[in-house]
Amino acid sequence: MRLRLRWRSGEWELAGATRVEPAIPVPSARLPKSPDGDYAGFRIEIADKRGGVLYRRVLQDPTEQSVELFDRGRPRRVRSKRPVAIVDLLVPDLPGAKSVRIWGQQVSLEERVPAAVELARLSWPKAG
Repeated sequence: MRLRLRWRSGEWELAGATRVEPAIPVPSARLPKSPDGDYAGFRIEIADKRGGVLYRRVLQDPTEQSVELFDRGRPRRVRSKRPVAIVDLLVPDLPGAKSVRIWGQQVSLEERVPAAVELARLSWPKAG
């Protein structure tokens, strides 16, 4: 299944879903952790009706609101505005899948990395 997820004005939506020839995309083995030991980072999960994770994929945060620049050979982070982000990804079309969950965190340039929270829960696309 090829999913297109769109983030605009802080809201996530399932912008499209296309069934493709069967392929088995590799899931992420481990989740990144914050300095406090909680799970951190940006990820997509496919969940069943009870909330059990059927598939997980760790990704770079497409909504990142800063960029790394080099000034006189030293890196520094600078704020940037990204009004829209689109993520296309290949995921397995699993029996029992009921939702796509998007996890991440809001990180300021001055704060420590907090634990990831569920940012959105979208319905799994209907068969067709």
